[in-house]
Amino acid sequence: MIRPLRTAHRLAFYGMAVLLPAVLIAGLTARPSSHVSEVSASQPALSARLVRQSEGLWKKHPIRSEFYRDADKTSVLLVPKGSLNEPDVLVYWVVSPPTEQSLPDNAQLLGPFVPGHPVPVTAERDGYLILFSLPHNKILDVASVEKLP
Repeated sequence: MIRPLRTAHRLAFYGMAVLLPAVLIAGLTARPSSHVSEVSASQPALSARLVRQSEGLWKKHPIRSEFYRDADKTSVLLVPKGSLNEPDVLVYWVVSPPTEQSLPDNAQLLGPFVPGHPVPVTAERDGYLILFSLPHNKILDVASVEKLP
């Protein structure tokens, strides 16, 4: 009675020795890449013109910021040099400078932070762009923006 159980366990052990690495390799190859490349970055509409570009606008992270104007709307294209490694990052606009790590009450949500995708900016005066991590409930970075031409 013990011999058939030992044989079954040995076969199960050999099967798992082959199956588990195969599942791990398949999962790693099916995982989407989190690396942002310059080629994959989307651009604003063709009719939009570049009004300002800056590499040192943000205080903590190296993010290239490009401001585009198309007719009556302005958008900002944010392309980080590396990944932020923060979950659910949102872009906010405030008029007064944020003083604490929590989001001010008058902050206006512009949209989710997707590297290389334009975010509409509806402000027409000086203000601050804020990168905010929703799950961590903290401000990741702040950029001061003067009035755009």
